[in-house]
Amino acid sequence: MNKKFIVILSLILLLLIFFLVLHYTNRDINFEISQLPRYSTQYKNPDFNVVFISIETLRAGHLGCYGYNRNTTPNIDNLAKEGIIFENCLSQAPWTIPSVVSFLFSRNVLNNDVCSKGSGTENYVSLPDILRENNVLTGAIIAHKGFEFLRNRFDYFDYINVNKWSIDDEDLTDKAIEWMENNIENKFFLWLHYWTPHANYIPPKPYNTMYSTAYEGVLKDEKCDIQKVNRLRNKLSDDDIDYLISQYDGEIRYTDEILKRLFERLQELGIFGKTLIVICSDHGEGFGERNHFGHSLYLYDEFIHTPLIIMNPLSDLKNVKISNQVRNLDISPTILDVLGIEQPESFEGISLYKIMAEGLSPSAFSRTYPPCELNKLFCLQKYGHKIIYQYSLEYSNIMLPFLKKGDYKLIIRALPLREGQILSVYFNHRLLSKIPMSKGWKEYQLSFNLKSDGDDKNMLMFKSDCYKLKPSVHSSDDRILGIAFDRITFIHEKTRKKTKINIGVKSTRNMLFGGWHGNEKDKTHTFVWSYQTTKKPAELYDIRNDPKEKNNLSKKFPKVTNQLFKELMLFISSDLIEAPERIDKETIEKLKSLGYLN
Repeated sequence: MNKKFIVILSLILLLLIFFLVLHYTNRDINFEISQLPRYSTQYKNPDFNVVFISIETLRAGHLGCYGYNRNTTPNIDNLAKEGIIFENCLSQAPWTIPSVVSFLFSRNVLNNDVCSKGSGTENYVSLPDILRENNVLTGAIIAHKGFEFLRNRFDYFDYINVNKWSIDDEDLTDKAIEWMENNIENKFFLWLHYWTPHANYIPPKPYNTMYSTAYEGVLKDEKCDIQKVNRLRNKLSDDDIDYLISQYDGEIRYTDEILKRLFERLQELGIFGKTLIVICSDHGEGFGERNHFGHSLYLYDEFIHTPLIIMNPLSDLKNVKISNQVRNLDISPTILDVLGIEQPESFEGISLYKIMAEGLSPSAFSRTYPPCELNKLFCLQKYGHKIIYQYSLEYSNIMLPFLKKGDYKLIIRALPLREGQILSVYFNHRLLSKIPMSKGWKEYQLSFNLKSDGDDKNMLMFKSDCYKLKPSVHSSDDRILGIAFDRITFIHEKTRKKTKINIGVKSTRNMLFGGWHGNEKDKTHTFVWSYQTTKKPAELYDIRNDPKEKNNLSKKFPKVTNQLFKELMLFISSDLIEAPERIDKETIEKLKSLGYLN
């Protein structure tokens, strides 16, 4: 009797444990967080000047006001005591140009065709454009080679010479002070982009020895050249990495001292009390956490978690730390909000003051970008959880290496968004047919000829027109994919052999997805489709409990992974998948000189 009772009880306990585990691993994330802090404050002044400081490659965790154990930023820390620190700010890209576009144009880098020349920004309004329309004098002094496409956006625009072996940030500050002195009677906006602490890490004396003891390792004579560091990465000791970080920190301290002079001059000119000061960074920096040094390749915390500090003389929020997740693309709407200027429709960010007042924590999307175009990474971070998704593909095509020479019948089973929608089918970039689509699931048939046996260059591509859609970063309902595909069948006319590609509407590993290319004038959009196979599954991290992103939870919590994956896919659908223009040799050399390519 006792044995039977024990067996039954054990079975019940086992079943209970099974259902508890099943429930735990398939739980949802509660995205309705009501405990986020809310702050309201007086903050608007249309007569403010704005000094907007972006610092290259400044990782949030290396500032004193963000809890770093070294005193790298005493002057920035003092400014932060008079303002607001946003603890969880994310960059929209892990390298400079698309990231800068995201905060000057307040657009996710998914939504513009930004490459090394800034292409794709011509049709969008920028922060300085709006300020100039509102009688604000605009200036930019830039320590970077890649921003020529922004020159005409500003009343005054100046470059500071930068290369791997020289640092001219003091010259940048001299020019900034001179420009402010000459325009003190005007209401102005001044953007300063500092180069240091970008690699290579070569801080001047005494900053080169401020955080390091005697070092005689393999990096001593390499001037911390980040390309050479990556080639040596498997041979580096902990002492080597500590030395590298000490030089990076030395550069941060050097930049902080330069900013001290800028802040003091604002005080001396009597305009510190009527100047909004914003400090941010374009991206972070890795030090071997993923066996990689530098940036641009990954979307983990060390690459996209950036500092954001706002000092508003009018606000009563002093020395306040905001835990709500925010984004670099929220900076421009905030500046306009403070100045009492209406935000344009093209801006996708939200004023940080609205985020604080309403307790918001907007989803953050980031992605890698050229020169990493054939190894794209996308990530979505939402309420403490991050999903990272990678794909590698030839753009906008279905590869057909299995086809043999001969005539083919192609049958496509698909569902259009609307009746009459046009599906354009291409084979090897040649238009085969434009098909008016009927309502509901239908099969569409056409023919083509393959002149040689299959190889990796044979491809099938789809395009679809899709009207009356106006994508918005705040809503996924209008980012519909236009056409759903169930399967594609190839029938060889001579052998009658059938080859099927089963896509499936709910597939995530093998899927068709697309993007819109918007025409802002008539609000029409063209969808481009691509079939691809994911070699690497999505990664899921609990940022709050695993800030170093060491524990991938995607297999443990598949329901959470799928939930975030769907939202990420809806956002990726706003990306134009068509092949970009080839990057020319001059651009490649420029990227190499900046350390983005080996």
